[in-house]
Amino acid sequence: MSISISLVAVFIPIFFMPGVIGLLFHEFAVVVALAVLVSAVVSLTLVPMLASRVLKQVPRKEGALDHEEEHPEPGTAIGRAFERGYRAVHGGYMRTLDWTLGHRKVMLMIAALTFVITGWLFATIPKGFFPEEDIGQIQITTE
Repeated sequence: MSISISLVAVFIPIFFMPGVIGLLFHEFAVVVALAVLVSAVVSLTLVPMLASRVLKQVPRKEGALDHEEEHPEPGTAIGRAFERGYRAVHGGYMRTLDWTLGHRKVMLMIAALTFVITGWLFATIPKGFFPEEDIGQIQITTE
C-alpha cells in the first residue's frame, strides 16, 4: 500500500504542472497514477482470492521447520505447470549466471563496449524538445 500511495503522490505534481511540458505530461500522469491505483486494488482483492482457489494447502510434516522441508509439488495442475516453468527459468538463470561468472573479462568488455556505444549514440542522435522540420501546415480548431 505504501509503495502504491507514494507512486501516486509522485505523479500529482506532474498532473498540475503548468506550461507546454505540463500539457505533454498531463495524460501520462493520469494514466500512470490510475494504473498504479488499479494495480493496488487488484493485488489486495483479486490476487488473494484467485490464489485461494488455485493453490491447495500442502500438509506439513510434524515438527518440520521451513528450511528443513523440501518444497513439494503443488496439488493442482496449474500449480504444477507454474512450478515447472519456474524451475526451468531458475535453471536457465543459474546456467547463465555460472557462465557469466566464469567469463568475467568477456562480460567486462561487453559492458565497456556498451558504455562506449551509449556515449557515441548520445553525441550523434539529434536532441530537442520539438522537431526541427517544418511541414508548413497550420491547424486551427474553433467552437
